[in-house]
Amino acid sequence: LWTGWSSFDKLEAEVGLPPEQGFEKTEDFSDSFRYSVGTDYQLNEDILLRAGVAFDESPVSQTHLSISIPDTDRFWFSFGGNYTIDQNSNVDLGVSIIRGKTQTFTETDDSGSQWAFESKGHAVLV
Repeated sequence: LWTGWSSFDKLEAEVGLPPEQGFEKTEDFSDSFRYSVGTDYQLNEDILLRAGVAFDESPVSQTHLSISIPDTDRFWFSFGGNYTIDQNSNVDLGVSIIRGKTQTFTETDDSGSQWAFESKGHAVLV
């Protein structure tokens, strides 16, 4: 799967009434790919099991790390299943564990102040 991150060229916000520019930050994202593979296994007549793994490439180079998203490569480990209750009803449940690299970097704001950040891209989705 291809993601066109290069179309996201800046992050900006306006504040107040009438609106004034709060900030504008140029991004340097590149387009990236997501690679994935998954499988289904019919355990019995009522239960279907699923599992998969994916890799998301980060669109940010090591020389342009940013507090903005996305920040690192990520691995996804997913599993779940489907339970057939009757001919007209079933239930699905899935869990994905996302593991990203831990990054430390600094950014300079518009006033010239430097800020240090540590980014951890970990999550559990149910």
